[in-house]
Amino acid sequence: MKTAHKAQAGWGRLLTAEVIYPAVAIALLLTVWQLTVVILELRTTFLPSPTAAFSKVFRSYDTFLTHAPVTIFEIVGGYALSIVLGVATAFVMVWSRVMEKIVSPILVFLQTIPYISVAPLLIIWFGFNIAPKIVVSFLMSYFPIVVATAAGMNAVENDMVDMVRSMSASKWQIFWKSRFPNSLPYFFSGAKVAVAFATSGAIVGEYVGADYGLGYLIVLSNSDTNSELLFATIIVVSAIGIGFFWLIHWVEKLCIPWHVAFRQEEGRL
Repeated sequence: MKTAHKAQAGWGRLLTAEVIYPAVAIALLLTVWQLTVVILELRTTFLPSPTAAFSKVFRSYDTFLTHAPVTIFEIVGGYALSIVLGVATAFVMVWSRVMEKIVSPILVFLQTIPYISVAPLLIIWFGFNIAPKIVVSFLMSYFPIVVATAAGMNAVENDMVDMVRSMSASKWQIFWKSRFPNSLPYFFSGAKVAVAFATSGAIVGEYVGADYGLGYLIVLSNSDTNSELLFATIIVVSAIGIGFFWLIHWVEKLCIPWHVAFRQEEGRL
């Protein structure tokens, strides 16, 4: 009985933290937005109200159903590449100090590139298709994955490594039994940041040149000074980004339920 009560209390805290608090924050933001438009009597072309923007989303749902899947595919493609290559790069950097010294400057250089200026070059290289958008999405989400995963692999305690080594473990076994599990919380932290960058990257790629996608709708609404469509598109993009973020958060809970952050969240400490 006591265990059931504790579990119910834990779910209550989880619901409050992950549903109620965010809902209240969003409601407050929308209220301030609505009041600002009403009190200042702003024109729709300058700043549409949230009711007008959400109404546009529902009135143009067929348009968004046409363009959103293209952007989602680009996000997933770039994000998947960033995870595969990012984790592999982090592994190489931790495995070999020489490779770390070679790769680190390249990563810093890639991170300092303004990708909005690189996107037109990618269109020249890959053509006017979906590939440049995936590449931009990958480039923008790659760095957080590498840095976070490598930091987690390097943050393992020396005592843990010494204990595994004392059992005559090979270098690979030491990595698999100590460094890899220790890197998972860091990896997921970087993955949640990276998915936001992947979303922005897909929009940037479409902004430079596309015939379909939510970024194309943003360009189209700007050229037509259609503020309602612009804000409606921003709402849809934000909803997609938030959805991906919570998906990664859910996967994180499934993969590392033993992590201290989740144990504290559910009241087990």
